[in-house]
Amino acid sequence: MKLFDDVEILEGTHGGRPVRLMLLRGTLRTLLLDAGTPQICRETVLPALGEWMAGPSDVDLLVITHADVDHFGGAAGLKAAGAGLIVCGEADRGMIESPDVMIAQRADRYGEHGVHLADAGKDRIRRLTGGGVAVDISLVGGEAI
Repeated sequence: MKLFDDVEILEGTHGGRPVRLMLLRGTLRTLLLDAGTPQICRETVLPALGEWMAGPSDVDLLVITHADVDHFGGAAGLKAAGAGLIVCGEADRGMIESPDVMIAQRADRYGEHGVHLADAGKDRIRRLTGGGVAVDISLVGGEAI
């Protein structure tokens, strides 16, 4: 859906909730804000990029706003399809690069109190993260990209 000239919104759903990603096409670079889940990437993002431009290789920067699976789970699929640099905040880098880090920092953080995520839940997180993806640039604040 076109929001403005050179700004498109890609829409999907995750867990019954809407997920909206923004594609911003500038004169120097094209930026995709978030990647959705692996399913949203396959069913929505990749087809839209093929329709609106040459494809994922035209995305110069994939900026991940934060480490929730509906924001970064599709990043590995986009990178494999030729998208450019992956950018995120430094605090989220480990979780985006490794599902096991996400499980340790989020899902199992109450392990010391005897509360653990079942193996099936951990497997679901691994699937929804797309297996993780290498981050090219991590930001700490104040940078210009």
